[in-house]
Amino acid sequence: MSLQDKLNDFFDHQYGSLYRSIHDELVIIGLRAKDNNKTVLYHYGTKANGGNSLVAYRKDPSCVFSFPKSYWDPRHQELNRILSVFSPEELKVPSGSASERYSTHQILLREETLERIVGIIQAHIAPRVRR
Repeated sequence: MSLQDKLNDFFDHQYGSLYRSIHDELVIIGLRAKDNNKTVLYHYGTKANGGNSLVAYRKDPSCVFSFPKSYWDPRHQELNRILSVFSPEELKVPSGSASERYSTHQILLREETLERIVGIIQAHIAPRVRR
């Protein structure tokens, strides 16, 4: 499956318009999408690695916007401040499942969380992108 097929699979999902909105915001700020098993990972530079993989999203086992451990574990206090605009019910603790074990934190993707997720992208993710 190509990356575009993977993206289309997300965009055709029940929450497809939310995934598309997030994808568009991430591409606008200069991130690139990468198929990463059940996840679409967004990074800057030519290759995705721990130093430049900033966010991701997935739909299994639940629909979430995710913060990769490789980038955010050393910045966990800052991430906790960023996530303070979400209620505990909106934050999903990674379960350790195969698709979640590389996440530091996750936000449930819903209509009511989209605007705040986009705000995080614009205010906190965009300044980290090195083009």
